[in-house]
Amino acid sequence: MFALNLAIFTLFCITAMYLFNAFLSHRFKKIDYVYASLYITTVALLGVFGEVLIDSLFVLLTKRPLWEYHLLPIHSSYTSYYSLAIWGMYGFYLYVFHDLLKGRRSKLSKKYLFIVVGTEAILLEVAINIMYLAFFGDYIFYYLPNDLWHLTSIQAIPFYFVLGTVISRCIKRFRVDTRFFIIMNICLLGVMVFFAD
Repeated sequence: MFALNLAIFTLFCITAMYLFNAFLSHRFKKIDYVYASLYITTVALLGVFGEVLIDSLFVLLTKRPLWEYHLLPIHSSYTSYYSLAIWGMYGFYLYVFHDLLKGRRSKLSKKYLFIVVGTEAILLEVAINIMYLAFFGDYIFYYLPNDLWHLTSIQAIPFYFVLGTVISRCIKRFRVDTRFFIIMNICLLGVMVFFAD
């Protein structure tokens, strides 16, 4: 039953993102499954790998984690099996909003794309965690500092801006050989999950 509820919650979030995009752009975007898969797998890979890397470094430097996953945790609770879905949803979000944002951004704003992508990731992560908390009564992930109500932390914000830069550049470069990078992303995600503790 829990798996079904989690699947419904995930589909609800994805549908809400798609409908929000349709509302803002005044049209329904036709989904190109190859490019959508590229965004989803690239962001999932970079997000999950980034979580493990950043929280591992944070523990090394401060002797305590910055966050911990409560829902299906792996890799010392630095990430989660469900984190694949969260970061995948953010990849879908970037895919559906790509055309809309591309049309509204000037060349000047391309310099600041990492801030936009990083900020959107924070806001989406917080929104998903709040909805999960409202529906299921627990956090997906819990930030140990209480500077932003344990939903995120000021200490994590630089990570998001670095990740925003990496995501933007990787997707741009991966579009050259889309299918190869989709397969590579899936294989690397499989390795991370297979070697989960």
